[in-house]
Amino acid sequence: MKSSLLGFALCFWSFLAFSEAECTLKRSKCLGVNDPVCASDGETYASNCQFEYTLCKAHAKGNTLTKLFKGACDDEAKNPFCYMRCTRQYDPVCGSDNKTYGNKCTLLAARCQTVTLTQSHSGACDAGDSQA
Repeated sequence: MKSSLLGFALCFWSFLAFSEAECTLKRSKCLGVNDPVCASDGETYASNCQFEYTLCKAHAKGNTLTKLFKGACDDEAKNPFCYMRCTRQYDPVCGSDNKTYGNKCTLLAARCQTVTLTQSHSGACDAGDSQA
C-alpha cells in the first residue's frame, strides 16, 4: 500500500513539474506582444499569449480561468459575478432595494448594475420591508 501511494505521489509531482515547465515555455513566446484580453479573474492580460500562460499555471494548480473578451477589463469585469451564470434554484434573498432575488447569485449579478446593492436578509422581501 505504501509503495503504491509513493508511486502515485511521485507520478503526481512529476506531472506538476512537467506542467510548470510547459507553462514557462509558453511564457517565453509572449515577449513584446500587446493585444489585451480580459479574463474571468477580472485581470487584463497583455496578450492572448500571456493569458494562455496564466491559464496553464491555473490548470497546473487545478484552477480554472476563462477569457471573457478581447480588450482591457473595465470596472464591471473586475466583479466576476457580472459574468457568472446563475442557477435557477429558488433560494430567495431580499435585496436592499426591497426586491426579492431568486438566489444570492442573482443578487450579486444585479449588483453589477447597482453597486450599492446588498443583501438585507435571507428569504423573500415582505411588503413591509423598508428601502435601504
